[in-house]
Parts: sequence; structure tokens; C-alpha cells
Amino acid sequence: MLGSKLSEFALAIWAYQQIGSITQVALLVVLMYLPTILAAPLAGSLVDRWNRRWAMILSDSVAAVCSFVALMLSLSGHLQLWHIYVGVPILAVFSAFQAPAYSAAIAQLVPKQHQGRANGLADLPQGVAAILSPLLATWLIGVIKLNGILLIDCLTFIPTLAILLSVRFPQLTQRTKTNEGQTNKFRKLLQESIASWHYIKTRASLFKLWIFIILTYFTIGMFDISFWLLVIKFGSVTKFGIVVSSAGCGMLAGSAAMSAWGGPKRRILGILNLTILQGFVIILLGLGIKLSLIIASIGVFIYQFADPIIMGSNRAIWQSRVPLELQGRVFSLQLMFQRGALIPAFIVAGVLVDHFFEPFLAQSLIIQNTLGPLIGSEPGTGICLFLIALGVSKVFLSGMLYRDSLLFHIESSSSILLSD
Repeated sequence: MLGSKLSEFALAIWAYQQIGSITQVALLVVLMYLPTILAAPLAGSLVDRWNRRWAMILSDSVAAVCSFVALMLSLSGHLQLWHIYVGVPILAVFSAFQAPAYSAAIAQLVPKQHQGRANGLADLPQGVAAILSPLLATWLIGVIKLNGILLIDCLTFIPTLAILLSVRFPQLTQRTKTNEGQTNKFRKLLQESIASWHYIKTRASLFKLWIFIILTYFTIGMFDISFWLLVIKFGSVTKFGIVVSSAGCGMLAGSAAMSAWGGPKRRILGILNLTILQGFVIILLGLGIKLSLIIASIGVFIYQFADPIIMGSNRAIWQSRVPLELQGRVFSLQLMFQRGALIPAFIVAGVLVDHFFEPFLAQSLIIQNTLGPLIGSEPGTGICLFLIALGVSKVFLSGMLYRDSLLFHIESSSSILLSD
């Protein structure tokens, strides 16, 4: 993950230096998400049919080949922007196999009572990469240039693939093989994806948790784009780096805590309580980010600290409630909807800030008199008001779910019977 993140940052910097357009770089981000969203349903069915270890080996092998091709093109001086536009979607398609296979493998390898800790451990690399990759990429690109970073990325696949080749997974019950035509096989994969959606849809408690997590990702997308734009707008590059590092430290600390602790005994309570905490943090950031760098750094640390515990607890619930032979498809559907929620979240946040909160703040004397001393009233501070509204919405939604008996008791044996 660290090697891949290094090359992603380096290639993004290289692409921006080539064209000088934020819009074109944003298109690369869309190309990272969209193919994964489209490929996820079929990838999930294939992951459940295949050996999950080999699904991860396939994904990493394709990524290694893409990195090696990029390195060869860069060394020969022939690397062009269109190569990146072709390579990124290929990587995105095969990443649709990696994530669900990895999540399902945890349930396959780890006893249920330790799955919370295992999920926390699985999130640790994200925290490490979030802290180190921006710092290392910006430093290394000046020292060893793009070629050196791509070489590091290629080398990281050697121990990765060696580990996957040496590990053995328990065998799942194999499907009965039939002589199906290619058309029938494709139709069967689609039917299996639809069946996994039906499995979730007909279990009310799991479906409600599903909707809640999708909405959580939607709010994450809106928070990310608005908060980081606010930091960039009202802070220096140094301040931005400090806040980014604080966020990475929070994710790393949260992953380490989840790994050592295993998460709350009542996982659904941990999810709801920490989501409410995140809502209050967003309100605090909206009110105080302009006043203090310390507030921004501490706030984003707490926000990111909670995230691995929320998501690890969520995965542990699904791993304990969904049969092993269905988990690849179920986690693929989650990946598709979670990634899918981020793209409209970016758009909705931009529209709300530009066309509602900015003009509303400029015209409302009540808001200017009450919140103005904290958030100000100059152009751009509509983002602060948007963050406050987003935090209140997050607290309100999570608080309302305390009254939902099915979701509240999702981990009890009776909840599945009630919802079938």
C-alpha cells in the first residue's frame, strides 16, 4: 500500500506539472473510482468462486505490471499523460477484486471473537500510508525523481507477492462445476450479484446498517472536500501539512487501538456513539478552524481516530452475520456503493456551499451577529457554516437510530430472525 500510494502521489504531481489543470487531475480521481464501482458486482461473484488468495495475487500482479510499464516508459522518456489515463482504470478494475477478497479472507482466517482486532490491524497500513506517503512522495520526487519512486513501487510487490504465495487459506465448499457457455456464465455471475443484494435487502437489520454506512460515506465525502478546501483557503502550505499529518496520525492511532482492543463489545453502539462524536467534531471544526491551528489539528485527529473503529466494527458485524461463501459478493456491493457515494458527495457539497451557504451567510444578519465573530463573514466562510450544518445532521441521524430496535439489536441472534 505504501509503494502504491507513493506512486499515486508522484504521478498526480507529475500529471499536474505536465498540464497545470486541477480539472484534469480531478478526472484522474474519477477514473480511480468509477471503474471499481462498475466492476465490483461481477468481481464479488468471482471472488466467491475463486480462491481468495489467488484473487489478491491476481490484483497485485496486474498492479505490479502496470507499475513496471510506467517505470519503463518513464526511464525511456516516453511516459505521456494518456498512458496514465489508460493505466488508472485498469488498476481500478482489478482493485475491485482486492478489497472484497481481503475483507472476506479475514472472516475465513480469523475466529469471530478476534475479527474486530483483525480489522483494526488490517486498517493500520492505511494510517501508515496516510502519514508517510505525502511526506515521502514530495521529498523523494525531488531526490530520486519519478523514476526512483516508480522503482520503489515495483520493488514493494516482491515481498507482497511472496507473502501471498506462502500463506495457505482454508478451503471453502466448492461449487459443482457445470459445462456452461460463456453467456450463461456471465448471466450466472449477474444472478449471484443480484442474489447477494436480495440477501441484504430481505434482512431489515443488515439493510438498515447498510444504508447508514452508505450515508456515512456520503458525509465523509462532503466533509473531506469542504474541510480540506477550507484549510487550503485560510492556511499556509505548512499549516496544511501539519493538519494532514494530524489526520494520518489519528487514523494510525485508531487502527492501532482497534487492533489491540478489538472494538466495543456492542459494536453497533460503538458505531453510533463514535459517529455522533465525529458530528460534534465537525461542528467544532466549523466554528474554530479559523481561530486556531491547534483546534483544526486536534479535531481532525479525533475524527480520523474514530474512523477505523467505526469501519472495523461495521466489517466485524458483516463478517459474523453473512455466510463465508457470500462475503465476497456482499463486500463488493459495499465497495461499489461506498465508492459510489463519494462522487455525488463532492458535487453536492460544492453546490450547497456555492449556491446556498455562501449567499445565505452574506444575507443573514442573525447568522452574522451570532456566528460571525467565530467564523467570519467574508467570502469563503460559507464552508464553515456548511460544516456546522453537516455536523448537526450527522449527530441527529445517529441519535435517531438509537430508537430503531432492529438496528440496535443487530448483533443478537433474534435480530436476524425478526428481519428475515
